[in-house]
Amino acid sequence: MSEYLPTPEYISAKYSSPRDEVLHYLSLEGWANQSSGDTASTTGYFARISNSEAELQELTTNFEEAMQSAGLADPSALIGHYLLVETDDGFVHVGQYKSEEEVIADYQKLEAAYEGWTGEMA
Repeated sequence: MSEYLPTPEYISAKYSSPRDEVLHYLSLEGWANQSSGDTASTTGYFARISNSEAELQELTTNFEEAMQSAGLADPSALIGHYLLVETDDGFVHVGQYKSEEEVIADYQKLEAAYEGWTGEMA
């Protein structure tokens, strides 16, 4: 009988946490406040997501299956301001911000870099 062995820590997983997996799912399902980019670009695909406590019930109702699938035990982990980037190798990186203004500023920097990249590709 084979025994289940966890993935060793030195092998990177697509997501750093169940929260990041759910945030990625939310971005792909149109929940992000803004999204842009392309995994083939130098910026990757990126999305800005800000969730408030007032939205927690709606998130839990609409995305319960995704949360269970990812193993997210505490949906309140989704409350906050996040910038998500998916790279061409399929890895998803999520940064958490203290304020919406900070995440918007970094999102705008990525948007400008992406627009520069698309201009070079034209």
